[in-house]
Amino acid sequence: VADHSGRVRVMNNFAKNIFQANLEKIEDFDGLIKDYRAFYTAYTHVLKSKLSTSFIIDTNQNQRLQTHIVVDKESQLTQFVFTHQPVNSFYNHILDGFDYLRLGVVHFGFMEDEKGEYVDGRVLYANKRYGNMMEENITAMIGRTIYEIYPNYPEARFARYAKVAKTGNRNAFEDYNKRLDKHFYIYTYSPKKGEIINVYYETTHYHHMKHTERLQLKKIQMMLSLAEMGFFEIDVEKKIFSGDQLVDEIFGASEMDYEMYKERFKSQIDDAYKAEIYEKNYRLMQGEITEGSSTVKMYRHSDQKELFVEYYLQTLESYADGKPKKILGLIRDVTESELQHQKIMHLANHDALTGLYNRRNLAKKLKDEDFENPTVLAVFDLDGLKPVNDIFGHYVGDEVLSSFANILKETYPKAYLARVGGDEFLGIMPNDIEAIEDFEMILRDKMRHLLKFHIPLSVSVGYSSWDQSTTFKEAFIDAEESMYRNKLKERPQRKSKTLELIISYLQDHEPYLSAKVKRLIQLAHQFMKDLKYVRSEDLRDMIHVCKYHAIGRISRYIDNPTKDKPFDINNLHEYLHVDLGYKVLSTLLDNDKVSRTVFHQCERFDGTGEPQHLEGDEIPYLSRIFAIVFRFDQLTQDETLDKRLAPNEALKKISAEAGTYFDPQLVERFINMLS
Repeated sequence: VADHSGRVRVMNNFAKNIFQANLEKIEDFDGLIKDYRAFYTAYTHVLKSKLSTSFIIDTNQNQRLQTHIVVDKESQLTQFVFTHQPVNSFYNHILDGFDYLRLGVVHFGFMEDEKGEYVDGRVLYANKRYGNMMEENITAMIGRTIYEIYPNYPEARFARYAKVAKTGNRNAFEDYNKRLDKHFYIYTYSPKKGEIINVYYETTHYHHMKHTERLQLKKIQMMLSLAEMGFFEIDVEKKIFSGDQLVDEIFGASEMDYEMYKERFKSQIDDAYKAEIYEKNYRLMQGEITEGSSTVKMYRHSDQKELFVEYYLQTLESYADGKPKKILGLIRDVTESELQHQKIMHLANHDALTGLYNRRNLAKKLKDEDFENPTVLAVFDLDGLKPVNDIFGHYVGDEVLSSFANILKETYPKAYLARVGGDEFLGIMPNDIEAIEDFEMILRDKMRHLLKFHIPLSVSVGYSSWDQSTTFKEAFIDAEESMYRNKLKERPQRKSKTLELIISYLQDHEPYLSAKVKRLIQLAHQFMKDLKYVRSEDLRDMIHVCKYHAIGRISRYIDNPTKDKPFDINNLHEYLHVDLGYKVLSTLLDNDKVSRTVFHQCERFDGTGEPQHLEGDEIPYLSRIFAIVFRFDQLTQDETLDKRLAPNEALKKISAEAGTYFDPQLVERFINMLS
């Protein structure tokens, strides 16, 4: 803003950035503008005539500016408004295209009050179509504010525009202009904070259409509004590539020569997509086709971020031989939808837990005859998974399945692998039986290290040849029968071996446990004979109870092993983890009597014990016997206690606990036996 003497009163930051200077008087434009004489002549004419004017100037920094000079007669000030004008013909074509498409365009810059609230907006640019729509002279509008032009401008409409200018969130809506009695569909967005650009499409005629026609047009408008696409133009003749902001974001430049564009495209496109896109581009450049589209994987120039881009090319102008002279391109970022599609397709064809193929994918490949013949069909069954699930829980069981799948992939890198059941897997691999048997040895060796606990996990494998003379169903049945024969050979030994390995693991981590079990067996054997239990079956059951009474303590080593802490009879249930002990023994030991005895070893005679609060004779007889034996050993020999009692003192304490913790009759017999 300058006064009529030519002294510059106000120069905002945008103007300072354009001219790279803070001007003090109008004459300072000399040297910054290429045709200063024409500029000054226009300025003096405005001062004399009091009429605004609009024209184009070029700066010495090769900028083209739309210049508006407006005189405020009351304040005796002259206002200069400069807006960048695109030099490239591509953008001019777009602006001309808005007129051709009957779209009005207006650009507003908002003004703030002392609180930072938008109170008015100044017209920075408007095209001819907008002037025709609004029945206004656009030359007279530019540089003036909304409320100067329209004193009764609707507050709701201004608030809507101000919100877009402040937040940057796009908006699209229908609006009725009462002054003009016209309907408009308006799309508004903010090129930068404090500014908006409105694109107007008159829909007055739309409101006179039939309902079906209106609905169809609304669908088209919605699709156009939601389709965020980038535009670019290739001038093959002049070797020029030019595009918009989205193109700039992807390639790191919106304007470049054609050769640079080709080099960037080659470097940014993923190798897996090159053959297909090159073939289509070649056919387009040879004139064999006039349009083509592809979805390609690219890497953004600025940060190499992975993008999926929908790419469309169409020949606009051609040479006599049909080869393109100018090409229009549309580009759209479809990364989110493509990744979602890939995720859905992956889940549809792969097992969610292991990542191997699933039964659906197998059925599809069999239907498509997508396997080579001849080949070998292998069926794998993971042995020992049930004890893992029972002892450690299904979460650990799932980890085992996932780890086993990884071992299969490592061992059979060339095979098609699928999970076809809970613990059953299938492999289709090259027809080389000898090599497959070698791979099986590698597989079994890797299985030994699958769990840190010494539970024997193994795999049963069955093979069959599959060629053109054999159906898949026949080959699968043969392989499965072979697998089950191998499985049945090993099954009887697996349970007892697993049980012994758990006990061995516990004894390795709790060295005192082995000696404790020996003492318990000796004392329990003596007590059983005193009670006239002399059958070998009963004595064997009690030996197993003593041997496995603490097997539930394996839970202490599943997540975070901890050292033993002193305990008393009140927290035995927590200490011994009898719930898990019962699970383990029920799974691995075919003796329900022993399993139940271990489960109820922490019950109290008065019904206040754990885990089921059994009372008196409801408690299994062997559990009542073992509880007394365990208590005496705990008081006199247990390594986890700081102070041990003499046998006579321990018997007095057990006698005091008769009727509450222990069966009184059994306590009496036990004391008499040791007295």
